[in-house]
Amino acid sequence: MAATVELEVYHHSYINGVMGSFFRGIADFFRTELYPRTTEMIISTYEKGLVHYQKRIETLNENHHPRYPFVTFIPSMDFEPEERAGRFFYGYPAFDNKFALEQFGPVLYNDDNVKISPVLNRYKGRFEVMMWCSSVYEAMDYRVLAYQFFGGIGRPIYPKNIEGYFILPDELVTYHYTNDFTGESYDLDWENNTPVTTKLIKNINQNKYVFPFSMTPHITLTGISDGSESYGADDLSEQRLSLELEWEGMIPTHFIFQHTHLPKSAKKFEFQITSGFNYVQATGGSTAEEIMVSIYDSTNETFERVDAVYKDVFNYIITQDDSDAITIDNDDIVIDLGVTVEKPQFIQVFGKYGKMKRSFHWELEDNHNVVLIGPGIDRLDEGDVISIIIYEDN
Repeated sequence: MAATVELEVYHHSYINGVMGSFFRGIADFFRTELYPRTTEMIISTYEKGLVHYQKRIETLNENHHPRYPFVTFIPSMDFEPEERAGRFFYGYPAFDNKFALEQFGPVLYNDDNVKISPVLNRYKGRFEVMMWCSSVYEAMDYRVLAYQFFGGIGRPIYPKNIEGYFILPDELVTYHYTNDFTGESYDLDWENNTPVTTKLIKNINQNKYVFPFSMTPHITLTGISDGSESYGADDLSEQRLSLELEWEGMIPTHFIFQHTHLPKSAKKFEFQITSGFNYVQATGGSTAEEIMVSIYDSTNETFERVDAVYKDVFNYIITQDDSDAITIDNDDIVIDLGVTVEKPQFIQVFGKYGKMKRSFHWELEDNHNVVLIGPGIDRLDEGDVISIIIYEDN
């Protein structure tokens, strides 16, 4: 029968925005915490950083002098999922999306029918911090400071939260919800159900719906080398330090979009115990000879135990008109039993896929009509048998 809950995956189309925010946040952390004296820091490669400072000097007046230390933050493209926490099934859209839906917050959107959740995976990578120093003495100072700041080689530190934002796919922002069972139909309410806002994304020059987030990566110092020996002298400064570092953290990779299409059932909790067997034509199997059901008494707000026994069976064959009504028009099918049934709990309905659920597949109407609910029975074809087992109070 028709699915009740659908899960769809939307990839983070502009993951570069997340990675860009991540690297800018780490660079700012270094600038404020490790190098508070510097007024010169760029995120680039070594060569481009060098050209940047040289052009700054060339285009300004002859009295301009660089203010040391100035720093180039050099991210590496060599990042990948972490070998342990980065291998969980819920971190990948091809595996456990149902579990992933509930793993991470904040939920980007949530109402009675629709839920949009981010999924994060643990990645690791490397980057380098290059420092130009004014003298060999300043280079010595910063070398010792780096060891002290990181607690030596191989010990992770935890920066302040790095701020960034999710970019929501346009398909989610413009999604229109429709429930064929209840007739509900509406556009998602982004003003009242989420703090999502709009933001200009500069690298694509478009306004997008975004959701801010923060992440706390681990950063580990793996080595310090003498940049003067590694890269040679240039016009700026012969004294350089190169810090090699590794990072590890959770980054948002995709979204899980859940939308439910269920009838609004008002019935209370019910249970049923069965015994004995009767043949069911629809399935070629059997059903109970006797049943014990729990029926809710709304007047007294109590549950009543009722024992019932098999009375009759009604077999209905799906016609071509029925099949067309189901598949084309999504209409209901009304089956007149020709007898009165006091309670819907005294009926069991079977199709070719087994027992059918009340409120989702069928309802009892006027105590004699079994109504097959159109949106719930879209897989019935001409010639299929519907077996309706009728019980009576014992």
